[in-house]
Amino acid sequence: MAKSFPEFVQRQLHGPLVVEARAVTSSGHVIESGLRAQPAVERYKRRGQLTLRQVRAAELLYRAWALGVEGARTGDAASSAWTPGGMGDAQVQAVRAYETARINVGPRLWPLVFHVCCLDWTADRFARERGGRNPTSTLEVLRYGLDSLADSFGIPE
Repeated sequence: MAKSFPEFVQRQLHGPLVVEARAVTSSGHVIESGLRAQPAVERYKRRGQLTLRQVRAAELLYRAWALGVEGARTGDAASSAWTPGGMGDAQVQAVRAYETARINVGPRLWPLVFHVCCLDWTADRFARERGGRNPTSTLEVLRYGLDSLADSFGIPE
């Protein structure tokens, strides 16, 4: 059976779709559900390819990037307390966390970690688009980079 065009496009652009509860009664019955794209990091976690510590580090990096870097670029206010530069306190802290992580992960591992955590690329896509590397070894390098990232954020073993 052929897939419908919109479903095929969604899977190609964003990976597998996941059904999740959006509204639940106090007794735990789902009354509203919806679809969302499953991020690459979450897929790796479900397959047992990443540890919980590595996933937590990836989530913290994404939040720092989304609030500090992307938020500053789009002009979203993150706090009612504004700095002279026009950024909220939360955005300034997020930018600092992002920059510290970038420096601590290092220039060799950073591109892979950034593309997977922030731009939701898969290790396979990164391997193909960045010089035809082996996707399996790219995933191993990603794990090493996420360990460095977790160390940077101070996430315990």
